[in-house]
Amino acid sequence: MGGFAIKLGLLRISQVSSIDRTSQYRRSAPPDSESGGGPPSPVPSAPLSRGPPPRQKRRVTLAAVLVAMSLVLLLIAVFTGWWSFTVIQGGATTITTSFAPGSQYLRTCASSMPGPNCVGPSGLIGYGSGDLGAVGNLYQAVQVLVILSIVLGLFAAMVAWSGVLGLGIGRRRFLIGCFAFFLSFGLALGSVVAVAAFQPSALQQDGGGIPAAAPSPLSSFWGACSTSGTATQGVCQSGTGSSFSAAWGPTLGWFCAAAASILLLIGFVELVRAGPLRRNVP
Repeated sequence: MGGFAIKLGLLRISQVSSIDRTSQYRRSAPPDSESGGGPPSPVPSAPLSRGPPPRQKRRVTLAAVLVAMSLVLLLIAVFTGWWSFTVIQGGATTITTSFAPGSQYLRTCASSMPGPNCVGPSGLIGYGSGDLGAVGNLYQAVQVLVILSIVLGLFAAMVAWSGVLGLGIGRRRFLIGCFAFFLSFGLALGSVVAVAAFQPSALQQDGGGIPAAAPSPLSSFWGACSTSGTATQGVCQSGTGSSFSAAWGPTLGWFCAAAASILLLIGFVELVRAGPLRRNVP
């Protein structure tokens, strides 16, 4: 009888302790009004922002930077000389003729000796008035090509920078941007190649008092020669005095256009590799 009472007392103590633990748990857990006092429902996390992959974004950024650099170079090229022809007579008189895009070229003369050593006009001269009509037609065409390349490059830059700024590049805009990129590159490269390939023949058509025998600007786009009065060919021929030297070749504008065409080609390749970009979604 005593053992039964002890067992009954232990059973009651265990029931009371379990009730106390349950009540403590209910007091510690905040009630959930929607679930009837049960455990709180998990709070949904905010959706992550979606954007292009990092590698794709880097390629578009590189294309945008390259087209911006090429536009700066083309702007320099359209306002500066592309080719010059310098003659030094007797070590004292220097005559320089510089061809530039447009309708005029520049001729300068400097002499350290007294007297009328500079023969002919100086300053800006019209190609037509200076008997350089064929050369003038070439450089007017070059001016048009460079300006068109700048316009198309601006459109390509807008497409590339829209991807950099997170606005996205849809498939249609991507194709149009690639087309503008490639045309801008082709026009810039075409102007560079046209001057190097066709200027000697244009000078042959105009003459301009330059001997046609080599070495001469009529036979090469880039060259130089010198004589002490004994040479018999090219611009460095006998009868020019005790010493005579000449040098001709491309200058700043031509090199800027060449560099711009290279940058445009690399930018075009990077944009093609990147492909269309989806816009950033918060």
